[in-house]
Amino acid sequence: MLFLLPALYLFKKSKVPGKERLKEILEGHEKNCLVAFLMEPSVLRAIATFLREERLLRDTRGVTVEEKLGIFLFMLSHNTSYEDLQHEFKHSGETIHRHIQSVFSVIPALLYRFVKPTTGIETHWKISTDEKFFPYFQNCLGAIDGAHVPITISAEKQQAPYRNRKGTLSQNVMLVCDFDFNFMFISSGWEGSATDARVLRSALFGDFNVPEGKYYLVDGGYANTPSFIAPYRGEFGRGHQHPRNYEELFNHRHAILRNHIERAIGVLKKRFSILKVGTHHPIKDQVKIPAAAVLFHNLIRMHKGDESWLNHQPNNTFVDLPGGVSHYNNDVVSLSSQVDYGNSIRDMIALNMWNDYSHNQSRYIKHVWKRISKDQPVDRNRANWNAGLEKALVELLHEHNNECYRGQNGWSSESWNRIVKLFHENFSHNSFTKVQIQDKEQELKRDYKALKEARQQSGVSWDDRVCMIVAEEPIWANIIKSFPRTKKFRNKSFPLFEALGELYDGQTAEGTMNFTSTQPSQPHVTLPSQPPFTQPSATQLDPPIIQSDDDDLAILNPPATRSVSKRGKRARTNDGKADKRRQDGRVAVSEMMGRFLEMKEKQAEAEERARTNANENDFPVPMCIAVVDGMEDLSEDEKVDAFDIFKDAQNRAIFMTAKDSTRA
Repeated sequence: MLFLLPALYLFKKSKVPGKERLKEILEGHEKNCLVAFLMEPSVLRAIATFLREERLLRDTRGVTVEEKLGIFLFMLSHNTSYEDLQHEFKHSGETIHRHIQSVFSVIPALLYRFVKPTTGIETHWKISTDEKFFPYFQNCLGAIDGAHVPITISAEKQQAPYRNRKGTLSQNVMLVCDFDFNFMFISSGWEGSATDARVLRSALFGDFNVPEGKYYLVDGGYANTPSFIAPYRGEFGRGHQHPRNYEELFNHRHAILRNHIERAIGVLKKRFSILKVGTHHPIKDQVKIPAAAVLFHNLIRMHKGDESWLNHQPNNTFVDLPGGVSHYNNDVVSLSSQVDYGNSIRDMIALNMWNDYSHNQSRYIKHVWKRISKDQPVDRNRANWNAGLEKALVELLHEHNNECYRGQNGWSSESWNRIVKLFHENFSHNSFTKVQIQDKEQELKRDYKALKEARQQSGVSWDDRVCMIVAEEPIWANIIKSFPRTKKFRNKSFPLFEALGELYDGQTAEGTMNFTSTQPSQPHVTLPSQPPFTQPSATQLDPPIIQSDDDDLAILNPPATRSVSKRGKRARTNDGKADKRRQDGRVAVSEMMGRFLEMKEKQAEAEERARTNANENDFPVPMCIAVVDGMEDLSEDEKVDAFDIFKDAQNRAIFMTAKDSTRA
């Protein structure tokens, strides 16, 4: 007992300064709270109250919800290490780590509630009240852009996909905002070598949807499609005060509206300096850091937090990161196939805009229509490749697939010069340029990635003998629809698949750590009828996170034996009271879980009905009947029974996505 008294005294003494430090910041000058936590005291208290009332976080013995939130925000705003947080808040490293992880764990639930796309029913007032934008952009919902955030990868073998075109390590983050500078969606975790268009495609395959007839504004690094309107190539304003044609006028007004996402990202990075440097956190937490910053950005704006003080903050750049891309690389086939339709919509908007701007000057309109109606010229300088030349190129790439010639960002310029020289020596009758050979390498890479993704689809197999995909006709139709680039391999082998896999597997971005704001990681609980936040929603949040009531106990006992010994002491000293509390707790948990399971069953039924209605036409009855007719093992009576089953859309979907062996 006497031995424990000094330790207990130190334990109690270490906790008081942390509480006093938080109280000093929250009750002191407002600027102190802005510098420490990036928000006013009233905003921090409101967020803490919400987390406490929803039982997402709770006060523990020695650490309140406000202090947990303060520790996390201090780390987020200053990129502070655990050692510095221990010094600042006077808690043990184990306590700091546990409470930071507790806040990380509720980020997905809060994102699902406070970072979500708009319904797009009404036109935003900034558009509807400005004749420069209305009615031309009346269906615009917001703007999209990508931003690179530094990331730390300790293992060198895992760094290659994260190395961007500047040579640094980063994750490519896709951000969507409205015209009030509120973020509506975030997708983080994609490797830095991935293009903005690939991150967008991943989001579309996930939970990011654009209502029919609506669109977002994007920069030139994306494909111009009906749902994502990009500017025309070229810039407005070089030596001219006024636009000279419909393209310059459209680009100018497009840039004014799209500037909202640029400003929103600028404010985000200025407020949260952790987004400018690599961190010490595990990669699973590093991909959540941009999402956490977006979440608190929205909460601060929701509570009318001041942002003018950020104008006086330095805009330092610590890591050399890529900027925006002005040209789309045609690297996403599913988006490239929609470009023609997107160009038609953009031309229609631009022409109407120009028509009003130029007061119906017919000579300009005739010139514009004449320019639009021209056919695209055919490139007659394309290199004529054959299977032998492609194989020779891949063999040369394998010979140069080592550290001497290939870095984590691809083959160096000197390596390409050597490859081109050797290629010309082996095939002197061909005069391919360096650019043409590099284009062929990129084409083979895109073909490999398309076939690799197609092979992962249900009902698809690979014939190693002929190097071709094997699938039923309906499945092939779905493959070509999802991956148009595979159409040419419908009746054509691709013998270079394995060789290309050895070149590119592990070297390209796959999005394995992708994290989006529409992915709740835990079951939901019902929101209160009157939450402290003003934004109404019927969305549900995660259940409370179970936390330990004991903070800083690592000072007294090792973490491995702490919980067992403390439970033993309580059991011996509480004379059965603890057992009664546990029994009451079990009853409460049982009742809560019963309500939760009932709610989840209703939610699952509603989602299944919505999914069935949405996918009703994905697998039409004639397609299913055609597959059944081709199954020789079924009798005529069984086929008749199957036709009756196909009246239900869900049955059709299950049948078409099942493997051949399962169908039989």
